[in-house]
Amino acid sequence: MTRAFGSKVKSYRNEGDEPLPIALYHADCKYHSAAINGLSKVGRAYQLLACCDSSSGLRALVEQGLCVGAMGELSVSKELAPMTGMPPLPAVDIALISSGHDHPLLTAISSELIKFEDKPVTNIKAELETV
Repeated sequence: MTRAFGSKVKSYRNEGDEPLPIALYHADCKYHSAAINGLSKVGRAYQLLACCDSSSGLRALVEQGLCVGAMGELSVSKELAPMTGMPPLPAVDIALISSGHDHPLLTAISSELIKFEDKPVTNIKAELETV
């Protein structure tokens, strides 16, 4: 899955001495440590403004222009833009886990998710927009 630092369009640039305000998922997320370590390695000052439980919470902070966020590219809405020149983020796996009991809704969701396996993010976004 493609991943990126996302920001409100033209709100933040990856330059200057001013700390970059960031919001991340909690510390147990791969993106959290990768973002912190990556920014530290390149000597980019940052200020951690929030740790979020959900992609919608993280995206809302970024959409308000309060900070930038490290997120999967599918989480980057039309109001946001991936930032260039930022440290790379790791790939993540997404798993659908159920209790083991068949349920028609879970079966339908899992069969739809399988359609997107190994497709480029741009193709997935285009297909989701037609739904």
